[in-house]
Amino acid sequence: MTFMKRVGRINVHAAVAAIICFSGSTGAQAASAADSILFAGVAFLDAPDRFPVARALIENIDRSGVPLNRVVLEALRRANIPIRLSLENSLRATALAFAFDDEYRIVERYGGSALKITTGISAQLLSIDFDGQVVKSAFPFLYEYVDVVEEEPGSDYAKQVASVMAPAFLDTTRAGVFQELIEMMQSLPSIDARCTARIMAIHPDTGTWSAARTRFGADSARMIRQLGAVLSRQLTTTARFPLLPMGDSRARAAMQARFANGEIYRLAIPTPDYDLIIDDFRTRRATVGRSASRRVDATGIQYALRVKALDSPVAAGEFRFVMLDTIPANKATSDPWGDVVSATKILTARIGTNTLRREKKWYDENELTKTAFPALPDWLLSKCVRQ
Repeated sequence: MTFMKRVGRINVHAAVAAIICFSGSTGAQAASAADSILFAGVAFLDAPDRFPVARALIENIDRSGVPLNRVVLEALRRANIPIRLSLENSLRATALAFAFDDEYRIVERYGGSALKITTGISAQLLSIDFDGQVVKSAFPFLYEYVDVVEEEPGSDYAKQVASVMAPAFLDTTRAGVFQELIEMMQSLPSIDARCTARIMAIHPDTGTWSAARTRFGADSARMIRQLGAVLSRQLTTTARFPLLPMGDSRARAAMQARFANGEIYRLAIPTPDYDLIIDDFRTRRATVGRSASRRVDATGIQYALRVKALDSPVAAGEFRFVMLDTIPANKATSDPWGDVVSATKILTARIGTNTLRREKKWYDENELTKTAFPALPDWLLSKCVRQ
């Protein structure tokens, strides 16, 4: 098995993101071209200089002797996903590319003089149809590393973080960082779909912005992208429903993929058949119980999920969930955004799970407007997914 050397720099324009993918050649793999997936490799969806930690991570892993593209490949194979590397018959293939799409660092004061630093790397495992040269679905990936230091980080901090992250990325077992991503992909009956859909907009309220301020400051676009990734992951995994990259993705126009043999493909993200709109995303936080040693904090979220096609409503529902957390009475809440994310995951997973089970009782008890059942389950289960 051979791999091409990673290309160092990509030039991009505002509306065009470049994916430089890598492949190699193998002998006969476990599955034929007709029933296997072509692995395209690892890429960036924006200029690589926007990804100092990801670039350092790739270099760190390369030095281990097992390049990151091979790590992703082995994780997929361990999960018994039929993966091949040969470009033969590639125009009739479905391909996967692991593409970094964002990276961020958040610095907070913690315990007086200490600094809490959160480093986030997000990516997408893109499913690509080479017959039509379009992206079919995107499986969001997010990895965060939290560090506490006494001084402001220096210029070599990205390399320090990458060296700490590397062992988790090298782990191709169930404990590795790619496990959730692979489970998301495995949850689908097929990665083919009869139609396309994506989250086009999220409209948070002031309570949500307030909870996100510590984490994201004034960077509202990054907060929206993280919410979108959480919603996409949970819907894909629990409702077994594939989605395109979110509406404001950096990869929303066209992408150029260059494989090791020099062939270049223009990959478009299609206009979706259906838009998912998250309206009135509300967050409320309060202390609801207290003793001398413990207290109970509540985080409530509520949002309306609308599905439309060509501006015509298809299905809609409004859902609410309250998460309780028992903690020491004197503990301060330094980052409420983590609770918002947790509550969002739970509620969205319940929507997906009870949709798949067609649990009308759950909808009756948890859907506020009593309008979602059976329209939303019918659409999720029969319109876009090949069962």
